[in-house]
Order: sequence, then structure tokens, then C-alpha cells
Amino acid sequence: MNLRCDPILKDYFHNSEHFADMFNALFYDGKQVISPSIIDSDSDSSSLFDMNHHDIIAINRTRDILFDATFVLIGIENQGFVDYTMPLRNLLYDTLTYNKQYRLYQQEKKKNKHTQLHLIPVISVVFYYGEKHWSAPRSLLEMMDIPQIYQNHKINDWNIHIVDIKDIDLSLLHNDDNRKLVDGVQRLYRWDGNLEHLEDITLSRDVAITVAAITGKIELLNTLEEEKGDVIHMCSSIEKCLNKGRQDGFIQGQVSTIIKLLKSKLNLPEEIILKIEQSSQEQIEKLTIHIFDINSQEDILHLLSS
Repeated sequence: MNLRCDPILKDYFHNSEHFADMFNALFYDGKQVISPSIIDSDSDSSSLFDMNHHDIIAINRTRDILFDATFVLIGIENQGFVDYTMPLRNLLYDTLTYNKQYRLYQQEKKKNKHTQLHLIPVISVVFYYGEKHWSAPRSLLEMMDIPQIYQNHKINDWNIHIVDIKDIDLSLLHNDDNRKLVDGVQRLYRWDGNLEHLEDITLSRDVAITVAAITGKIELLNTLEEEKGDVIHMCSSIEKCLNKGRQDGFIQGQVSTIIKLLKSKLNLPEEIILKIEQSSQEQIEKLTIHIFDINSQEDILHLLSS
């Protein structure tokens, strides 16, 4: 699981323009129903359950993102892998959000006894960005093995909305960042290894970092984070990443060969092997040049420190 993707995606969707445009594409065929002026709400869903003064239960949970769109609350859960417990997780998040509204109502009721409870609807969406297609349950009932005798009973269900980034229609997106983000992810997932097929992908630095994080290309993400400038040409960045990988692989091969040769001559303790493995490219080159002059551990330490 890519642990770095979650905070990067949270930061991306905390931009209300990104959020509103994406939801308009997903739910309203691209029509501008949700305004970018929606309020970024408190995503902490932690709550206390104290129904009619019975036992109090405290539960701590935090949604990835929660926006207040005036008439509804819209929540996003970013998900990079197929989770078979997702309907249960979403049920818990929604329950906590409704309970939070109920507790606010209780507070208002103490100030004004005529206050009435009117819950704001909650829409929860799972923004799935994994490479595989979603194969897990999309409702509570799909998680259950219901005996035949109870098949016709009205067992309460809870459905979840799965949005797979690989299936989003680019033509429904109006925000340039969103279009380039979705297009970049879809094309990288389909990429056949030919760099020419990525030559036309030019992204802002933030979008490029988000694309790399979503697709799990950690080495590319590291390369992009080191690059300067606001515009990224993905083809050249991926080429740099590949070249660095080849260079790192060559150096690693050198290190393995040096250690093997030295072990054939000397009794190498673990601390010396560790020092060699952690050496710079310049230090490795010194050991390579003087490999036949090394006759003791002291010789190795001298070369590494000189």
C-alpha cells in the first residue's frame, strides 16, 4: 500500500475547485451543480453515542475529506486497494456523521426547546485509485450469507458509491487539473513502456506528483519532488527516473561484487559489510580500483575514510 498517496490526495481534494468539478462529473454528467464555494467541513467524525441517557460510547474516526454543500454533506474516502470491509466502514462513517448532527441538535434544544431535528443528508464516495478493478462488496447485504428462510425479509442494507479513476469520462471534467490528473493516471496504468506514448503529457508540478502517488510509482514520485519548476514533462521525468534506477542497479551490482571478492580474501564482520553497503559512489569506485591492494579490514576503513 502506498502510504504517501493518502495525504497527497487529501491535499488535492481539499481544493474546492477540484472537489466540486470531480463531483459534478461523477453525479451530474458535468453540469455545474455543486459550486466551488462549498465549505471544507470538519472531517473529524469522532462522536459520542448517548441515546436517551443510556450507556455512553465514544468512537474516534476521521474521514479523508468532508465538504458542506449547504443541503448535503459530501464525504470522500480515498482508497488505493480493494477492501472487502468497505460497506461496513462507510456505514460507520455515515452513522458517526449523523450522530454528530444529533448531538448538535441536543445542544441547541437546551437553548431553544422549540428546536426541531432536521438531519442533513450525507453522501459518501469511495474514490478508488488502485490498478486492479474493484471486486469487493458494494453493500452490506453482499457481505452476508443470508439463510434462504430469511431471503424475503426486509433486512436493512447500506450501499456504497465506488468511483474508479480508471473509468472516469474525461469529457465530463471542466477543471484543467482534474482532466490532466485523470488522463495521466489512466494513461500510466495502460502504459506499454514506450516513452514516446507519454511525450505529450505536460502537467503542473502538483498534479504530476499526485499522478505519481496514485499510480504507486514511488521512484518517479521521489524524482518529481526533487525537480524544480512549475511545469513537468512526464516523459523526460520518467526517463530520468529510469536512468537513475539503472545507475542505482549498476552501483548495487558493484557493491555486491566487491563484498564477494573481499569475503574471499578476508573474514569480513557485519559492521564492515554495512559500511561498504552504505558507501557513496565515489567510495565504491576507490574500493574497486584498489581491490587487489586490500589485505586487511584496516585497508578497507582507510580507503572509505580517505
